Amino acid sequence: MPQVPTNWCAKRIVGLALLPGLAIVLCAGCRRQGPADVVIARVQGTPITAADLRAELLAQKGATALQALIRERLVEEAARRAGLEVSPEQLQDRLRSEELLAGSAELLSQKLREQGKTHEQLKRELRVDLLQEKLAEQSLTIPDDEIESYYVQHAELFKLPERVHARMIMQDDEKSAKVVLEALRAGGDFAGLARELSTDPGTKDAGGDMGVFARDDYAPEISEVAFKLQPGQISEVFKGPDGWCIVQTLEKLPPGRQSLAEARDSIRGRLMRQRLIAAKNRWLAKQWSKSQIRILDHDLRRTVEAQMGVEIARVKEEEQR
Repeated sequence: MPQVPTNWCAKRIVGLALLPGLAIVLCAGCRRQGPADVVIARVQGTPITAADLRAELLAQKGATALQALIRERLVEEAARRAGLEVSPEQLQDRLRSEELLAGSAELLSQKLREQGKTHEQLKRELRVDLLQEKLAEQSLTIPDDEIESYYVQHAELFKLPERVHARMIMQDDEKSAKVVLEALRAGGDFAGLARELSTDPGTKDAGGDMGVFARDDYAPEISEVAFKLQPGQISEVFKGPDGWCIVQTLEKLPPGRQSLAEARDSIRGRLMRQRLIAAKNRWLAKQWSKSQIRILDHDLRRTVEAQMGVEIARVKEEEQR
């Protein structure tokens, strides 16, 4: 069976970046680099040509794929001008979010296979999406009076339950934990012993400090002990989920309400997230309207115009050659 030449291209896509405006020219009538009638498959003797495949792909996915490519060029160029980048850590965080939404990394891989995508294609899409978010966020501002109004209208969100501030030392076995407890009762420094001896990776380097937490923030075995102790009191050795523990309660905090100053940043972040999707759409629509975008394939142009609700400049016949 004849093979499709590797350099075959029925349509060439050319992107031109012009400052201060952006011009994107997608050429559907460029010179062919290989025979369009090359046979790539046969069904009971009936040939399917490269041109047949291309026409079917364009009919099914052409407009959608083209819009994605145009969006990518618009975002990349705007981000370059604004000096915005996506760090490897940010991309990895977004990838983990996708895994959580899918249920697991394995389920995400299965979903991608069903969609005919690779992980690299997903990462590329996520990177473009993150850049567009950064660009859209530049136009978002949340006034202080709006934050204050949200705080008043959603007072229940800022209620605080009873909390404690405590620290912990963990050991792998009961005998070792009892030795540490004896050292503490003899006047040993809790923070120093935690840094030196604790096996809990989450609190060891902080001298065993668990921070301020509510009952549901830690395992019940630990929370129950911490909430029963009085400030300054050290517990007996007890079995926790991951080892043998000693807890000291430093402070007990009654139920209350987070102050506006304490809640301000979280409210601003919440309101920003609520408005980000709309802001992204407004940003992209603005880029489409102000950029020079020409689609030289008439059928694709009409389809994209209908889907995007925009009018794209018509192309002179000589530009298609």
